[in-house]
Amino acid sequence: MHPDFSPGGGTYSSPQNVKLTSKTPDAVIYYTTDGSTPTAASTKYTGPVTVANSLTLKTIAVSPTMGTSVVSAASYVIQGSSSNPGFTLSGSTFTITWRGGVIHVPITVTPSGGFKGAVPLTCSVTAPAGAVSIPTCTISTQPPAITGTSPVKGYAYVQTVKTTTIANYTLKVQGTYNGVTSSVSIPFAVQ
Repeated sequence: MHPDFSPGGGTYSSPQNVKLTSKTPDAVIYYTTDGSTPTAASTKYTGPVTVANSLTLKTIAVSPTMGTSVVSAASYVIQGSSSNPGFTLSGSTFTITWRGGVIHVPITVTPSGGFKGAVPLTCSVTAPAGAVSIPTCTISTQPPAITGTSPVKGYAYVQTVKTTTIANYTLKVQGTYNGVTSSVSIPFAVQ
């Protein structure tokens, strides 16, 4: 008598309207979408449940003649869900082999969840204790605005001087846009 899901749980590229049915004619179906166990006090099923974000749908059927069914669950993963647009930053480790030199470090901004917009980057350098003439960084090229699903690149400009301590440092790059923040820490060596 447990409820059936149509479509069943799985990974989908767009929101799904899930129909719940019970083979018991007098059964009433109740469901939850927050992971909690459904009871007769949960939301009563009256028509297809729109699943727009990744979640687990849990159901029970309550019948005056058959009692209460066991809990059924189906997990739905909605890819490209636009409910949580965001972005991630990434970059590769690098080495500065000439003190007094500069290096352009590409920073990749990868959108997710339908994110659109221009992400302004900031940067800083973390140095080991006792280091002197710590390398400086500026964002030399801000990444272009994201309009589709392709990653975009910006560049951090890391500057050393002749007296920079030979050591391992960390370049931290952060981007914030519309309340969404992402950062990447990129280790680098000055030799």
